[in-house]
Amino acid sequence: MHKIGILGSGKVGEVLADGFLKHGYAVTRGSREPAKLEAWRSAARGEARVGTFAEAAAWADAVVLAVKGTAAEAAIEQAGIANLAGKLVIDATNPIADAPPKNGALSYFTGANESLIGRLQAKAPQAKAPQAKVTSLMSKDLPEAPGKEALMIAVEYPPGSSDPVHRHNAHAMVYVLEGSIVMQVKGGKQVTLRPGQTFYEGPDDVHVIGRNASKTKRARFIVVLIKDKSAPVVVPAE
Repeated sequence: MHKIGILGSGKVGEVLADGFLKHGYAVTRGSREPAKLEAWRSAARGEARVGTFAEAAAWADAVVLAVKGTAAEAAIEQAGIANLAGKLVIDATNPIADAPPKNGALSYFTGANESLIGRLQAKAPQAKAPQAKVTSLMSKDLPEAPGKEALMIAVEYPPGSSDPVHRHNAHAMVYVLEGSIVMQVKGGKQVTLRPGQTFYEGPDDVHVIGRNASKTKRARFIVVLIKDKSAPVVVPAE
């Protein structure tokens, strides 16, 4: 992977593009108006190009989405779904609404039981988001509960990683080791957890949000599940 497409002409896109160039990557910055990035291209150090969203996405080995959150879905469409298929797509957007804060609190344009990354993945399902790494640490049959087992797993979220909507059909207890993660079950409150903090979801819960809160740092956590011995750890859900 040597060619990085940056979709977005703002400051976030500029900083990311300069960082990739510094580390020897070729970079194309995509914009609805590529001409306004010519000054950046002329001053950039390294193999720098500019083009439309579609041109940047088609050329790149990996694509970074660095537009305003409210424009993210449109940017995916303008990049061309086919141009993203099979490629790593890194999401650097956020779901902050255009409306001003209310009583000091930011507003979000996503619903209570959805995430922006989930909406973007639905737009381009064949794009590759950074995937969580799951390691089984130990399992133990529970003789006092025939057919049940305790399973301990370690989960590592790469930067920008996000889980699809799912359920465990189990009691799941989470303990954060490193970084910060965002968790929410359907009908519950979205929470951001940091090292030493915990989270619980029950057998009937649908896990609607599970993601790394950071786009630049990994997050690691432990999960202990009490589950049916023959049941899968994760089950897709709506």
